[in-house]
Amino acid sequence: MTSEDKNRIAKLQDLKKERERLLSLPSETALEHLVSEKGTIAIVHSFPPEDFHLLVRDIGAQNALPLLAMASNRQWEYILDIETWHKDRMDFPAATEWLNLLLSADPTRLAEWCAKENDAFLEFFLLHNVEVRVREYDESPSELGKDFITFDETFYFRILDPPFLPETNAESETTPHGDQYLKHRRDFLIQLLQRLSNVDHHRFQDILLEST
Repeated sequence: MTSEDKNRIAKLQDLKKERERLLSLPSETALEHLVSEKGTIAIVHSFPPEDFHLLVRDIGAQNALPLLAMASNRQWEYILDIETWHKDRMDFPAATEWLNLLLSADPTRLAEWCAKENDAFLEFFLLHNVEVRVREYDESPSELGKDFITFDETFYFRILDPPFLPETNAESETTPHGDQYLKHRRDFLIQLLQRLSNVDHHRFQDILLEST
């Protein structure tokens, strides 16, 4: 075994010990340590996705935004999978909630991730949340109908009524309800698509087309 291999194994063992120490602490204390200590990203990435998800849940999703910002794409993917899918059916309010949390944690990175790695998930999500129209060169925007939004005068979208409303839960910290939820959802969808357009406008157009 080379000295490089020994060093790598030693680092992995140190990360494992630190993870175990953090998991033994109250969730709020663990968060304080993770946010303040050096090498935090390496520690966060070393968590198995299952353990990281449980830690975020223990801390509270809104309070855990600094951890979500540091999480790996693999950890993000696991959270979306476990939180938003029930067998082969998407929980759209949950998908809205968790995508919005990731958008709050790191908007540019979420847009890049959706454009490059998670486009199938986003396309299916958008299929049920937005209507897309492509304006012909001789077509007036007014002919498209009401409430359509565009970033380039060619691709237009409007926010559809939600396919499902979230169940009323007075203890929810992250999901508003009623009219507040509708505004929250609309603002989130527009911001998400704007970020995607800013990161890669051609990919943004492709995703809109695929979502139809």
